[in-house]
Amino acid sequence: MLIGTSRHYYDVQIVVINKDSACEEAYAILSEAANAKRLKYSALGLVFHPLILLAGGLMKAETAKTYKALQGLLRYFRAKWLDGYIASTLT
Repeated sequence: MLIGTSRHYYDVQIVVINKDSACEEAYAILSEAANAKRLKYSALGLVFHPLILLAGGLMKAETAKTYKALQGLLRYFRAKWLDGYIASTLT
């Protein structure tokens, strides 16, 4: 996404807690997935923002803040489309 004169990159991932990871803390799973994304896209630096959600809809405060800022940058209908797309994917 182009914001002003700089580009920002987002990667949305929905994480499912399976039988093997059920004993782990949910926020630890979110942090692990976000760190893996940051490592994968480390060349992008500060313009990369991972958006990691659990299948139940849980997200870390950092993701919620980034998502809210992204919604503010999108026009109304695009923001509604993104909300609907993520909601339908979660269900």
